[in-house]
Amino acid sequence: MLLSRSAAVRRDLAVHGLHGPEEYCGLFSGLPASDDASRSWQCCIDAIDVHGTVATASLTLRHSADGFTDAFLLVHADGGRRNADEVCHRCR
Repeated sequence: MLLSRSAAVRRDLAVHGLHGPEEYCGLFSGLPASDDASRSWQCCIDAIDVHGTVATASLTLRHSADGFTDAFLLVHADGGRRNADEVCHRCR
């Protein structure tokens, strides 16, 4: 059985000294940055691997000078693929 997403999020936030999703979400205004329209965006799917009922996918997002590599663990459930976990690496 998979660890519930909210339990996993709370565990990961605690590692970073945050007490829960509410505190983490409080770090963001919910609005785009004032210079967002002038920023360039580029996204590339790096890999997708399917193994029966599980799959992994990685993608790279370039946002102006910042870059992010995301890796996703997906499971087949309820007739589609569901995100079971995600990790992210920020590179500049």
